[in-house]
Amino acid sequence: GSVRVSGTDGEGGAVDMSSAYSLLAVSPTVGSDLFSGDGNLALHVVSGSVPVQTYVVIAPVNAPPARPDAPSLVVGSAYEVRFSGALTRLARPAALRLHYHPDMRGSNYTDTLRLDVWNPTSGQWEPLESTHDLRRGALSTATDRAGIYALIGQAELENKVYLPLVLKGW
Repeated sequence: GSVRVSGTDGEGGAVDMSSAYSLLAVSPTVGSDLFSGDGNLALHVVSGSVPVQTYVVIAPVNAPPARPDAPSLVVGSAYEVRFSGALTRLARPAALRLHYHPDMRGSNYTDTLRLDVWNPTSGQWEPLESTHDLRRGALSTATDRAGIYALIGQAELENKVYLPLVLKGW
């Protein structure tokens, strides 16, 4: 589905936000493959992870809670994964996979990528142990908690020297 919010900011200017989300059911007796609306986040929940039928919302985060420490940046969209029934943790870890744009494959930028989760208690992004699948252009991890997940990478400038062009006699 999608949500659209319209309003005004503190200075009277118009604010208009639109966000797509996925609302999916997970059974306690059957494994489920869940995806964000754009397909960039995949979550495989195994049988026995939830005590009762549970709904999962996966949505891109329009404004991540904080920027990572410099020189790192959030790459693409951050995604929030929420469970119904005040469930914050799964009984068994799920496999979470987050894709990056195909144009990034093979660049130096992908060497610095990591998969992080936002820790609201510490107010920091926390790196997760993850596997980098270069062929799929994705990082994967096992997780048992709801939260905001993002790919974090370091923007590196190429080491190039630009000298001014000085022409004599013109």
